[in-house]
Amino acid sequence: MKTLFGWITKSIVFIVVVTLVTGVGTFLYTKFFVRPTYQSSVKFSANPGDSGNNGLTYYKSVAPEYIEYLNVHEFYQLVADQLLVDKHESYEPSQVQSMVTFSGVVEETSAFYAYVKAGSAQQAMDVAEAVAKCAPERIKSLRSTDTLLVSSYPQPATSPSSPNLINNTIFGLIAGIVISVLLVVFKELLDNNIKTSEEITELFGLPVLGAVPDFSNQEKEGK
Repeated sequence: MKTLFGWITKSIVFIVVVTLVTGVGTFLYTKFFVRPTYQSSVKFSANPGDSGNNGLTYYKSVAPEYIEYLNVHEFYQLVADQLLVDKHESYEPSQVQSMVTFSGVVEETSAFYAYVKAGSAQQAMDVAEAVAKCAPERIKSLRSTDTLLVSSYPQPATSPSSPNLINNTIFGLIAGIVISVLLVVFKELLDNNIKTSEEITELFGLPVLGAVPDFSNQEKEGK
């Protein structure tokens, strides 16, 4: 541990430079080259109606099935068709699917979420609104006695959901520290040169009786 600390102390300038370079590089790359994404969400709840606790238990159990009914090509086609009608924008079902993610069922409830990520806040909002319209109709068409409610409608995103500039920069700084320290350690481990008289005694068990000074350094200093 003492040797490692010595290696790090000796190479502290190198470590600091590498850390700053990776941190600043990550910041600039995230800021200017990573495309931001915006998120909007819809909260759905399976409606237990008037059947009390037994009804809630039932809908909690079938809510995962609802997610399976929605996370299919046919549903994304319905959303694409709705977007064409409402927004006059043409989407392929695969495009819609790439933007929509369904959560698991919220614990102790019959609720779940649909998250929509897109390249703009307006696009995320538009797709989320279409999902909110189409999902109850899709469930009703498959289970005529069941009702899927929209308990929270999508709201416009006020800021990007990703990338996180601060987190990415911190990650870059940490990566710089780790990489630079590993480079220092590998360099020292691969260096077989003997640098001190103590190393001679340690390696060969022989006392050092004398040492020849480095005359080249003395000449450079004018001695």
